[in-house]
Amino acid sequence: MKNIPSFKVINKLLAIGLVRRVRASLFIQRVSLTLITRILILIIGFVLGVITARYLGPEGRGIYAVTASIVAMGTQFGNLGLHAANTYFIARDRNRLGTITGNTLWVSLIGGTIIALIATGILYFRPELASGVSIKYVIIGVVGIPFTLLVLLGQNILLGIQRIKVLNVFEFIQAIINVLVVVILLVLLKEGVLSLIAFTTIMTFLYGALVFWYLWRIEKNGLGFTPSLLKQMARYGFKAYLAALFSFLVIRLNMLMVNSMLGTEQAGIYSIATNAGDILLMIPASIGMILFPHVSAMSEGGWVHSKRVARATAIVMGAACIFVAIIARPFITFFYGQAFSRAADALLWLLPGVFFLSIETIIVMYLVATGLPKFVPLSWVIALIFNVTVNMFLIPRLGINGAAIVSSMTYTFVFILILVRFIKSAKNTREKARFW
Repeated sequence: MKNIPSFKVINKLLAIGLVRRVRASLFIQRVSLTLITRILILIIGFVLGVITARYLGPEGRGIYAVTASIVAMGTQFGNLGLHAANTYFIARDRNRLGTITGNTLWVSLIGGTIIALIATGILYFRPELASGVSIKYVIIGVVGIPFTLLVLLGQNILLGIQRIKVLNVFEFIQAIINVLVVVILLVLLKEGVLSLIAFTTIMTFLYGALVFWYLWRIEKNGLGFTPSLLKQMARYGFKAYLAALFSFLVIRLNMLMVNSMLGTEQAGIYSIATNAGDILLMIPASIGMILFPHVSAMSEGGWVHSKRVARATAIVMGAACIFVAIIARPFITFFYGQAFSRAADALLWLLPGVFFLSIETIIVMYLVATGLPKFVPLSWVIALIFNVTVNMFLIPRLGINGAAIVSSMTYTFVFILILVRFIKSAKNTREKARFW
């Protein structure tokens, strides 16, 4: 009976169904583990935010937020798109681990050092770009850029080889150490923002060394620098690099513009609102982080799977944003203090954008995993121009609320553009081209 052709077809279909169920199960397990870890880190991050706000005040918090934004922007400029390429190439060929890890080390140390020097030079000769923030804060912060790069690219390697548990453990340990040391520095020793920035740089170095040590330990074939592979990965990652860079500039440039136009105190207040948005965005970011290598390894069904994940994310994030909107004002006033109460209004204006950016974070992963059309980075270029232009008009008139309004408008605009592209990409599948 097993030789009957129809029986063979049925067996094959059952086997395919089993494989799909196993894949779905692994995906759900990895997402669940990552979300649990992110929730714990979210709680720790909230505690850190309260401590820094209470002990540094609006101005100190603003200095810290601006310095952190400069470091983060330098990291985005220096990653060359390897954050996406590392995951994509290793997900497709595990044997490339040694060469990709070696390339990552050299790009991080050499490229990161160059970016740090450029950032220092720019802000030394144009201090108004970081108005109110001393160059000594900037120097101490940007020293960590090479190691921030190593952490970012190393994490994407761990993602590519599906060491999700290891990645989550590393991040959780880092978060625990962060909160303990911040308590010691600010609460017990009564140190200021300079010590906090220095500590952040030291922790980045230690965490980067830990990630690299782990990758070096599991690679049996040795590490090396392979320019040909780096060139190949850079070609793939270039569009992802542009998309990530311009999207990051849209998200982070607001902080620098608020600081430049309104001062460090207002930047400190605004940082509470943006920090709340960042915490909410950890949910879709965690899901997208797992979705990317999952879809990259799928030969079919990626569009349908991405659509289902995006719809589920929309429901979760919709509920989360409504809940945050309800508790925002009493929550911020109670935990952060009356000095930060105006952050609640900015957060309310920011939440619609957070919701739409959450969905965009998921659906764009499918486009990245299947080739990343030029349309995606172009969308963020247009968004960046719009963001900067409208911010120059609204921030002087509406203050931090103006910056939040522009952010929501920008995120919604990008979501619409990416959603249209995502739906059009369904022509390569058997699924009807609709999102809901």
